[in-house]
Amino acid sequence: MPRTTALAALAAILFSFNATSGDVFSVRQDGTGDFTEIQAAIDAAASGDQVEVGPGTFAERLTVSGKSLEIRSVAGKDEVTTIDAEDSGRLLYLSGSDVTLALRDLVLVNGTASAGGGIYASQANLVLEGCTLDGHDASGLGG
Repeated sequence: MPRTTALAALAAILFSFNATSGDVFSVRQDGTGDFTEIQAAIDAAASGDQVEVGPGTFAERLTVSGKSLEIRSVAGKDEVTTIDAEDSGRLLYLSGSDVTLALRDLVLVNGTASAGGGIYASQANLVLEGCTLDGHDASGLGG
């Protein structure tokens, strides 16, 4: 694929997640959002929806399959949104052809698996913007 075509395709993907076209689900630990767990919001969302996650540490392992979503932090300037797999397995599994997941301004920590301890994407596209990945481990392929 020529470079200009690849850049145009990437720009289209990024633009599609900046325009609010679907529903927005909020996740807050204190119960003031639509959900208290990120996976519950992912399960309720349809392709094109957004999941906005408040500040705090969410001890979860996530799976996104067959739908394109944006998951982003809405933490304030001095706050952080962390998703912690607590070394209990892979932090994020992403699958599905024609699927794009955009992660924005999140801290992703402590995933472990034989392959892709932090993130494993199978036939899917992943966009990371302003994210920190730390403490992931894989005994085979990738950390």
